[in-house]
Amino acid sequence: MDTIGTICPFCGCGSGTYLRVNDDEVVGAYPILKHPVNRGKLCVRGWWSNQCLKSTSRLKSPMIRKGESLKEVEWDEALDFCSSKLLEIRKSSGGHSLGVIGSPALTNEDAFVLMKFARTILKTNTVDGSYRFSSSATLSLLNQSLGIWTNGIASFENLEKANAVIVIGGNIFQEFPDVIGARILEARDNGAKIILIDPLRDKPQRFVNIHLKPRPPALISLINAMSNLLIQNGLSRFEAGKEFIKKIKSFAIEFPGIPTSSIEEATKIYAQSNNSIIVYCSDELTDPNLIRSLINLAILSGHINGPEQGLIPISRSPNLQGACDMGLVPDLLSGYQDIDKEETKAPFEKHWGVKLPLDKGLTIHEALDPDQKVKGLLIAGDNLLGKLPSPELIKSLKEMDFIAVFDGFLTDTCNLAHVVFPISPPGECDGTFTNLEGRVQSLGKIGDSKIGKPLWSIISKLSDKMKHPLKYTSDQAIFEEIKALTPLYSQVSLNEKAGMFLPRRKSKPKMFVVDETPINEPPKEFPFSLIVKNTLSSWGRNTLVKASPILKREYLEERTEAKVNPSDSKSLGLRPGDKIKITSKDGEVIASVGLDNSVVEGTVVFHSHFVDSISSLLGKGKVDPQTKGIYYKDTFVRVGKA
Repeated sequence: MDTIGTICPFCGCGSGTYLRVNDDEVVGAYPILKHPVNRGKLCVRGWWSNQCLKSTSRLKSPMIRKGESLKEVEWDEALDFCSSKLLEIRKSSGGHSLGVIGSPALTNEDAFVLMKFARTILKTNTVDGSYRFSSSATLSLLNQSLGIWTNGIASFENLEKANAVIVIGGNIFQEFPDVIGARILEARDNGAKIILIDPLRDKPQRFVNIHLKPRPPALISLINAMSNLLIQNGLSRFEAGKEFIKKIKSFAIEFPGIPTSSIEEATKIYAQSNNSIIVYCSDELTDPNLIRSLINLAILSGHINGPEQGLIPISRSPNLQGACDMGLVPDLLSGYQDIDKEETKAPFEKHWGVKLPLDKGLTIHEALDPDQKVKGLLIAGDNLLGKLPSPELIKSLKEMDFIAVFDGFLTDTCNLAHVVFPISPPGECDGTFTNLEGRVQSLGKIGDSKIGKPLWSIISKLSDKMKHPLKYTSDQAIFEEIKALTPLYSQVSLNEKAGMFLPRRKSKPKMFVVDETPINEPPKEFPFSLIVKNTLSSWGRNTLVKASPILKREYLEERTEAKVNPSDSKSLGLRPGDKIKITSKDGEVIASVGLDNSVVEGTVVFHSHFVDSISSLLGKGKVDPQTKGIYYKDTFVRVGKA
């Protein structure tokens, strides 16, 4: 029985994992004892990360749509069909009518080749990722404020050395228990003060020193109020501009249900501790104004450039950081090099021997706008249909002239495609992931997949068919090209067993002017606030979770249950299991009601895997002009018997 060292494919922590192999079959997964990230621990997802390799939902062959259904075909037939359709669209409508949508689950090498294929062969800058609907605000705003890979991003190791930790957004202790949650508790054991800002009264509150429970509409106001207190009490270590100070003073420090003394104490602890860190889930906190407020708070307090200071934004995707580092964004090449600047574009054109397209690239939601006339999409490594946040975007995707999907599993998006290619899932592919502390780590594989191929290999074969061969033969060769063209990665060595950190530098932070009106209470016509919550084993519509029998058995998609506080249930005359109608300004749903004491009065909680129910309540969402991410302002609802 052999063991193969690799990286857990579920979240952005980058836990070291062994796959146990018996006669070429993976029979188990367990933690690498001395790995510096997870230190011999795994959460429930990691322990069962091997099960997806044996899933019956794995794609076994390329498929082409013939009539109303997909039919299995040979590789050459699928490649010929796909290449001919792409060439046809490029010739008739131009490269800008094609787009590529990548995934934060792709390896760095796959993401880089996908980006290169789009810009050199398809001749399009419409290159984006599904993170546009979740973590794009965090990545964009951190880069704008602190620069690329500065000390503003704290490492996991430094988390346990902090003197104060603010935890906000998502159930960090449950979702990331062994890497983040455990280190927060170690910091507490070492004397750190833990401040939890969360409207849900979950079990971890017994581990915290202060638990602030704002209703959702007051969350941004609360963070800005803490910044106001910093300035008022002379605790600021950064000289803020007059415009910022004028605006921040409009945020009062009185909030319903929260003692003012608790807010003052939390602010004082965070500001006066030698080393303070803010931890949050970037998939949960998607409102750019909230991220701006958190960054401002960190800058004002001076906790941004020390070894045990800064922010730790956690992601539910294994390679969110790497995918963005590799240029899976419309306006940037790998390493966040501006595609509009000649001095950064020139080395790529010289190395690749082509002129890069001049057309402005589109984000996902722009590409799905019918007015943009995008006719063909390549979707790689993600069930995009399950992540689109509105019925309008779903309708646009279904009406696309041509869709090619590259995935390891048969997903809802595959069922829309005109051609589907099976790619090798984690455990059967090499390559690297970059975790959210900037650690670049190599994946291991049990052997070459018997039914799928690495994405970079399929793209290379497709490039051959399109008479512009990329000529890649290995992940290692691709990584050498990444290093040659991407200064951020130029010094990375893959010989380090525990990975190697990207270089960091100190920066002069830039604050954001607060462009937000204080909101503390919902409107009278919609008196409840809607909270969308993730659960550990369900994890949204994660494809690998659905491919695991152990994790899937807790996947409660068929039970649309809304949780409310028992006092609200009593005032509404509701009992557990009653059917209720939940109405927002955008739509309504029927759901069963459940009672939960952890839910704050005046809120309704849905789990994130009730996608259809949630989207009908949330509506279209807003597009932030600076980050171009889609996000949802606080959603207010009315609740009554159905």
